[in-house]
Amino acid sequence: FWEYRGRALEGQGDVTGAIDSFSRMGTYPAGSDVPMRLGQLLLQSGQIDRARTVFEVLVEREPSLASAWNSLGVSSALTGDVEQARAAFAQAVTLDPENSAYQKNLQRISQP
Repeated sequence: FWEYRGRALEGQGDVTGAIDSFSRMGTYPAGSDVPMRLGQLLLQSGQIDRARTVFEVLVEREPSLASAWNSLGVSSALTGDVEQARAAFAQAVTLDPENSAYQKNLQRISQP
């Protein structure tokens, strides 16, 4: 129920309602994109620390998910943790070396 409600609310542009619904799910089936969506919505709404926590848990659960590593890098950079951002972007590039966005993020964070 909460997943479907969250997706419907997100589709209607209700970011706060979607975050609330996705957060109420508690657990997510393996391979679900809900944690990624939740993290992205949290970033979009300015809840950077909460987003970072979601992405940290996601990369622990699904360490081969390059997009989660990239998002962890983004949220880490936004909180000022350059070292974690660099490490996360590097892992994203390792997992998906052809992704130019991940490469650019790593280059940007590595510049003085």
